[in-house]
Amino acid sequence: MPKIQKPKRRIRIIHSTYSNHTDIQWSEHDFLLSFNQFPPDDTGMVPSTRISISPSHAKYLVGGLTHTIKCYEKKYGKIKQIEPITEREMMDERDGVEVA
Repeated sequence: MPKIQKPKRRIRIIHSTYSNHTDIQWSEHDFLLSFNQFPPDDTGMVPSTRISISPSHAKYLVGGLTHTIKCYEKKYGKIKQIEPITEREMMDERDGVEVA
């Protein structure tokens, strides 16, 4: 009986990145999610990744995140809410300007 060879599997390397700042823009046709990083050395924001998705996929993402957050909080406790700050406030903090 001849030996059957399994097809070779392709290994795809997925690039991962950390984001501690997200911008969301939208239009009638899509949502643009910009994931950025403010490094600890305060050298300014570093853009990482931009993802454009349809409104229906944005709503699907919200549902998935909502479910995942509920599971996380059930296991680890409530996640502290981060108060959104404006880009100007971020720039002032970076430049050492006192924010009122």
